[in-house]
Amino acid sequence: AIAPRKDKLTPAELKRFQSRFRELLRLVAYTDSGEFFRTAKLTWGAGKADGEDALVPTQVSVPKEDLETDLEWRWRKVGGAVKLVDVNFEGDSLVKDYQNQIARIVDKNGGAGLLKVLDEKWVELGGKK
Repeated sequence: AIAPRKDKLTPAELKRFQSRFRELLRLVAYTDSGEFFRTAKLTWGAGKADGEDALVPTQVSVPKEDLETDLEWRWRKVGGAVKLVDVNFEGDSLVKDYQNQIARIVDKNGGAGLLKVLDEKWVELGGKK
């Protein structure tokens, strides 16, 4: 997610960003994911190649929440392992969304401003100052 603005951060800021961003993703994405996937009905589509990536479409339905959505998982072989590199929600890339948010913050407030936003979100989600 930081790739388009990576050169705008110092090595120390980049290291701190990578650590804090990963922690925030876990807090935001994984907190309720267990319950979600226990109650969701997933219908996996046929995978297809897209350059070096494999795309796997999935229809998700959670009847008790009246939710139906389409996901597309983007997998890539990285260093001998297959890794998830992006998820599209209704056709919109999660990575691109993060890239756009990060770019706006870095362009306006630099690396220090980005780290401040991440730290504020960390505290909001229960992290300690």
